[in-house]
Amino acid sequence: MTDAVLCQTDLYSELLSLERTNDSFFIYVKADSLAINDDEVNCFAGAIAGNEESGIAAMNPSTGVIGPYLLYRDPATDTTIEFSGEAQPDLFDTVCGSTEYIGVSNFAAIYLNGDEENNLLDMEKHYESDVQIVILDSDTGEIRSRLYYDHDADTFSLAEQVSE
Repeated sequence: MTDAVLCQTDLYSELLSLERTNDSFFIYVKADSLAINDDEVNCFAGAIAGNEESGIAAMNPSTGVIGPYLLYRDPATDTTIEFSGEAQPDLFDTVCGSTEYIGVSNFAAIYLNGDEENNLLDMEKHYESDVQIVILDSDTGEIRSRLYYDHDADTFSLAEQVSE
């Protein structure tokens, strides 16, 4: 698949598209989201991460799946980084530069290059969204699109797309 801003109306289709994109991206799943224990979301997360040992369910096999969950994928450098549960890991490198992640039960933040004033995740307007996806240009690190998915009946539907 070419570098293109992806935007599917349901989460499953979007995750399938992300498996094939050349763009870098973050996938954030809210701690109390039904997506945390959704079999299809777990399957896609494992496939995107690159092996059966990865994905939301694999992050905490002994205690059961807990959130929040964050996956970063950069196909250009074949980099995959995952965090599950409450976490504040060391800084890590992404296409955007030095990245800080804070994940607690009711809040998450992704800060770039020490800028703690600007959260890459929208924890105001889209605080209740089950899944947030931020798609990045793999060459420049610039944000191409932000996608917000909410649980709706038996699926996760696109609530809003913001192109940058």
